[in-house]
Amino acid sequence: MLPKTINGVVYTTGPTPGSIHATGTVTDWGGVNQTIQLEAGEYSFAGTSSGDVKNLYAQAILPDGTTVNTSNGDQVSFTLTEPATVTLSVVARNGTTVDADITPILTKTK
Repeated sequence: MLPKTINGVVYTTGPTPGSIHATGTVTDWGGVNQTIQLEAGEYSFAGTSSGDVKNLYAQAILPDGTTVNTSNGDQVSFTLTEPATVTLSVVARNGTTVDADITPILTKTK
């Protein structure tokens, strides 16, 4: 999956396990994505960042189209009532320059 260049940003494996490093000037919205199948249940989603925490974030797109974003250790929760496909992404904000690491963390809580 990595390294990958998307819309002016180079995404590479970060310095810590599970982290992604992003560097470059963002020319359009987009990022690196991974689609996964999840069981029904309650989930916690967080993204711990180092560096530019306001312009690099983790995102989950839920089956109903709802998007949840997290960065800088923020934690969001969501519930799936049945097994579903969820897209997880690391996205850099359009029109900004980034040089930061983020570690997306998805945990099934119930």
